[in-house]
Amino acid sequence: MPITFPSNPLTGNVYIAGGKTWIYNGRGWVVQANITATSGGASITVSNSAPTSPSSGALWFNSESGDVGVYFGNGWVAVGGGGSGGGGSTPVYDVVATSTGYFDLPSGNTAQRPGSPPTGAIRYNSTTGFAEVYTSSGWGTFGAQPPSISTVTPASYNGEAGTMFTINGANFTADAIVKFVDVNNVEYTSNVVAFINQSQLTATTPQDFTVAQEPLDVKVIQASGQVTKVDCIDCGGSPTWTTASGSLGSVFAGEFFSNTVIATDPDSGATISYSSNNKPAWLSVGSSTGVISGTAPALYTGQQTNSFDIVASDNAGNQTSRAFNVINREFEFLSDGNDGNLTVAVSTTFNITTTASGTRTVADGVVYKLSSNPAAGATALTAAISVVGLAANDILLVIGIEGSTGTNAGVGTYEFVYVSSVSGSTINLLSALTSSYTNVVSTIVQRVPEYNNVTVNGTLTASAWDQLATSTNGNGKYTSGILAIACRTACVVNSGGIIDANSLGYRFGVGLNGTTDGGKGESYNGATYRGTNSGGTTKVANGGGGGGGQHVGGVNSGGGGGASYGTAGEKGYSDANAAGGDAGATYGINTLATIFLGSGGGGGADTYGQNGGNGGGAIIIYAKTFTNNGTVRSNGAQGVGSTSNGWDGGGGGSGGSILIRGGTINLGTVTASGGARSDGNLGGGASAGGYGGGGRVAVYYKTALTGSVTTGSAQQPTYYSTTYS
Repeated sequence: MPITFPSNPLTGNVYIAGGKTWIYNGRGWVVQANITATSGGASITVSNSAPTSPSSGALWFNSESGDVGVYFGNGWVAVGGGGSGGGGSTPVYDVVATSTGYFDLPSGNTAQRPGSPPTGAIRYNSTTGFAEVYTSSGWGTFGAQPPSISTVTPASYNGEAGTMFTINGANFTADAIVKFVDVNNVEYTSNVVAFINQSQLTATTPQDFTVAQEPLDVKVIQASGQVTKVDCIDCGGSPTWTTASGSLGSVFAGEFFSNTVIATDPDSGATISYSSNNKPAWLSVGSSTGVISGTAPALYTGQQTNSFDIVASDNAGNQTSRAFNVINREFEFLSDGNDGNLTVAVSTTFNITTTASGTRTVADGVVYKLSSNPAAGATALTAAISVVGLAANDILLVIGIEGSTGTNAGVGTYEFVYVSSVSGSTINLLSALTSSYTNVVSTIVQRVPEYNNVTVNGTLTASAWDQLATSTNGNGKYTSGILAIACRTACVVNSGGIIDANSLGYRFGVGLNGTTDGGKGESYNGATYRGTNSGGTTKVANGGGGGGGQHVGGVNSGGGGGASYGTAGEKGYSDANAAGGDAGATYGINTLATIFLGSGGGGGADTYGQNGGNGGGAIIIYAKTFTNNGTVRSNGAQGVGSTSNGWDGGGGGSGGSILIRGGTINLGTVTASGGARSDGNLGGGASAGGYGGGGRVAVYYKTALTGSVTTGSAQQPTYYSTTYS
């Protein structure tokens, strides 16, 4: 039945009802255990400190906390009130526990922690396995030992993300958090941590770590505390270059380049990747192979150094950069292939200085005489007439073609240049001339056709030298005696095919009628006395040209002298008075660093003296591959022979020049021989002219050379061959 409590009680009043003891705590009546009272109220000490020397059963109301305590002989026990004890709770203060039992604490996992616990609250955390207490800093392990780290393995690795580390130590708990700390004290939390036992954890790196971030610390954080192992992980090393810095090589325009760079990494299992952010667009970098490759772009003059950096990176992002370069050189064999393919059919002749191929309207090898002889450094050339048939990037042969008795030191000098633009008679160049042509009488420019492939089944030739008399043959303005072609891929002379410069060189000496001397053969130093009596000095050679046969009173006379170039010609035959023309003098050099035409043989004397023979022309062939199963020739012509009427014969012309430059060369039959001795007697009366000397052949090959040129006998040329890189 309801209990009726006294009205208007004072704090600390005790009231016994229903077999229980009740105490008024200032806010309401609360039941008390283990207190015996008979009836009515009982007195209780009210103070903010415990009474001294209390007797068992004494009551005390703590005016500060609002709790009521009963003294049981060994301490005060809270039995109710409005303080921490709450209604009916029995918190213990200053009690010495002698029981061998336990305190039964509230239990729950981490997620079940109270939302707003009071400071000092205690509970058992089933997640961590430890009791915990709530403080102003939050929940903390109550009575647990903090973790410690003894070793971390491996101590060194390649810096890759996802690498597992084993952390050995003591007092680890299941709530452990592992962080990797770099040299800048930036912390990176592992996203995979495994609690093995109290002595071991495993954790994986959450990202790549580079050498710049090492050494790493390892930090373990858990409810029982935290610990850091300092400088315990080395992040390996950066890639090391094996390939030396600098040039990776050179490549000719239009050709494919390939080379490989190599770097290694000191860390086991690391892989290297390669990249470049400043390489030329035509090069590619194999990211996994280090192969640097690409087809070089067109380059029409000089060379271009392409400098760039390649970065070697390992799995962890460690990088090492190295500077390299690739040199792009102008077209190796002069040709960009823009003139297409040229095929000379069987039984046909194609003259490059008078005939146009493809869509051209002007001869493929059009020739122009320059109005003035340029000096080294010139970037513009002036032709003697208005220029047609030349365009940007066309290649020109510039050559000092002929001199005079006193002005000839520059004859034979030559070089190749590319056209920038043409305006009227002005030819602008992509680069300046490297040689001077001022010490000559005549300088020409000749377009070098830039074929892709040339196949010769018939005859490929050019027009003979005519001392630059203006010509309109086949749209060509001048003729030079030079056949010059460039083939980007291949030049093939099939069986029966001929590349022919026979008799295209300097002209013969004229055989003069009556009682006069024969004319001198033309040579690099001009055509003086070629067709006129020299007043007694005609028999003297004209440079490489043969001297004219001499008329010496009565019927005594002689044949013309043979011309010379690479090897010496033969003196003309004569009557007893030794009136035969002198042989020409040799000139030029074996390497064909200078190129000349072959010289003319001297004319015969007497009533009907005969003409000498022309010298051979010049052939220049640049080709990636050159295969000759036919004939390539630049021979001097035989002088016209004597007859039974007492005419004296002319001297033979000398052989000309043949320059072949290629990657792979199968030489086949190549001749630059002097013209044969003319018909006639080798003594007095109807005397023979002398034979011409041989010309010069030079071959430059890069990969392979098959075949040779016959030398060593009369009329045969000099021969020079060498590799180049």
